Amino acid sequence: MRPVVQCVLALLLLSACGSGPRLADAARVLDEDGAALSRLGYIHNKSAVRKDDRSDCQEGTRRSIYMISGSFPDSKLFPSMSPELASLTLDAELRKRGYEQDAAADNSQAERSVRVLRKIDPGIQFMVTAQVIAPNITIIGKTDCLS
Repeated sequence: MRPVVQCVLALLLLSACGSGPRLADAARVLDEDGAALSRLGYIHNKSAVRKDDRSDCQEGTRRSIYMISGSFPDSKLFPSMSPELASLTLDAELRKRGYEQDAAADNSQAERSVRVLRKIDPGIQFMVTAQVIAPNITIIGKTDCLS
């Protein structure tokens, strides 16, 4: 009877280790969602960087980060572009992709808008900053620390 109990416990431990989001899956979603934001036509002179980071994660885990920065289009063509309008547009795009606003983390002021949106599964957060000074738009997406 004892070997059967040991086998059952071993199987339970193995299944627990495999549950939850994995970094590879979360990173794939992060890349897809980050690329969709990067393709939006009103972010000019943009740069996008993708990297993995372990600095603030527990041993055996790491996170993926996707950063986009750019400028508003020429104000003569888009005279109504403002930090608030830009962040609302990016917010709407992320909501279409299943993200929910983290209102407690938002921080908007007169010339700067910061919105934080989170997708619980697979554990991704985007922070969208739009401001009057260049670079006008900075988007930082990151996964949770995952194995």
